[in-house]
Amino acid sequence: RIEPFVNQLDGHVGDEVRANARGLILSVIAFLTGWSALAVETLLMLRVIGVNADIGEAVIIEVVVAVSRAAVVFVPAGAGAQELTFLSLLAAFRVSDAVTAAAAFAALKRSRELVSILVGYALLVGLKSAGPNTTEDEHLAVIRSVEE
Repeated sequence: RIEPFVNQLDGHVGDEVRANARGLILSVIAFLTGWSALAVETLLMLRVIGVNADIGEAVIIEVVVAVSRAAVVFVPAGAGAQELTFLSLLAAFRVSDAVTAAAAFAALKRSRELVSILVGYALLVGLKSAGPNTTEDEHLAVIRSVEE
């Protein structure tokens, strides 16, 4: 029962990739750039708290944290999963006083998330006050025109 749907979806995805290979390549580059920036951010934060880590360890931390947060997607903001992952990995990397280092690292990461959220809300408020008021029907009309 699901096979025709999967085949149809596969055909649509294949058509889109062939029609817009450049867009796909640019998307992959943007994604990898984002992951690289996160790894560099993690490395810098670790260095700030006195952990002598390398870029490989920073990449491992980011990958494992992403997987752990995905595993507990039902928990708001991955509360606890991220921190437990930091502690586990810093202990595995034999960081002295891993508990304190993980707590400091988690505080830095969560602070950065809070700043990002506040900047995002400020931008949303600014955009909403600067733009025209649109109704739900106008939003739906735009969505329908894109679907056609």
